[in-house]
Amino acid sequence: MRITNQLQHNMLVGHIKKNQTDVYRLQEQVASGNRMRVASDDPTSWAAVARLRRQEGELALHEENSLQMESRLSSIDLSLSSMGDILQNASEIAVQAGQSTLNRDDRTIMAEEIDQLLEALVMQSNMKVDGQHVFGGTQSSMESFAATRNGDGRINSVAYTGSEEVSTIDVGAGDAMGRQMVGGGQNGVLISTDANAFTALINMRDRLLNGENLAETDAQGLVNDALGQVLMGRAVTGAQMERLDIISSFREMQRVQVTGQAAAEEGVDIAEAVAELSAKNVAYEAALAMSAKIMNISLLKFI
Repeated sequence: MRITNQLQHNMLVGHIKKNQTDVYRLQEQVASGNRMRVASDDPTSWAAVARLRRQEGELALHEENSLQMESRLSSIDLSLSSMGDILQNASEIAVQAGQSTLNRDDRTIMAEEIDQLLEALVMQSNMKVDGQHVFGGTQSSMESFAATRNGDGRINSVAYTGSEEVSTIDVGAGDAMGRQMVGGGQNGVLISTDANAFTALINMRDRLLNGENLAETDAQGLVNDALGQVLMGRAVTGAQMERLDIISSFREMQRVQVTGQAAAEEGVDIAEAVAELSAKNVAYEAALAMSAKIMNISLLKFI
């Protein structure tokens, strides 16, 4: 086949364009540290990197959720601690109120102390975190406990208005934790089938107002039962915090692994890329020089 000047020119131009494209590609790889710009550069690795980046996004979301849960659990634990202190104080007052040397006025003063503790307990039971009541289960938009009062303004009953279900939040792959606690119902932290913190305090206050010697009643036992229920709630919260720490540690290991795999898939060997870039530059410059010679020869023949 006869190779004409035009054919030589076209072949050379194509060679120049290819070398120019390779040079630009390698320059970008060296500058960015990535060997892929579009999926067509390496479809298999591109798909693998996309999958790994999705995993990174999921891990970041789980980390954000974990931080939210850590803050929430700390607030719940602090509130339960306050409730425990309230009931512990009431139990100690019950011991004092069992002394036979106390008169009615002494017991009335103690009843007022219990009434203040009752008010504090109701306030703690309706605590909010991030604008949500945390002791009402999924019914977190309204107060978890509703108090009714007698003609003297004293609380004479407290009802649970929340839910016995909790909503969950994902803190890891296959790991979800409850956003709230259940304050009442069969296994509520304040009202359950076995104990009722509010009723215990109301009963104790009213007996003291009646001048009764609490040593002859079950008042302290009822308060201690309620205290045990709250302490159990704290134990559950502590276990959740420990579990969250374990999940967070494992997730950090996953994040390091996934990030490393993604970097390996899309990263470029800088030394190798620089060497290839140098070779492509030489080829590109040689092609340009050859093109200039061919153009000069063509011009001379034309003249």
